[in-house]
Amino acid sequence: MPRPVPGLRRRLPGPERRQQLVEVALQMLAHQGGLSLAAVGKAVGIADASVLKHFPSKEALIDAAVARFGQLLDEDLPE
Repeated sequence: MPRPVPGLRRRLPGPERRQQLVEVALQMLAHQGGLSLAAVGKAVGIADASVLKHFPSKEALIDAAVARFGQLLDEDLPE
């Protein structure tokens, strides 16, 4: 599980926090094969309830992480 990074527990604008949550979720899915809202929140220094301010459910967060993975693949594939 990603460890909290010093300095992450600061207020971020909504879109930045959302992106941060997606990136952490993607890392957890890749390295652990799953995630919990509590673990994602802890990794970025917020409560799991705060994660739900950005995503209505765990499934919505996973969907966003999978979509981000697709974007990363598209960026890396030659045309």
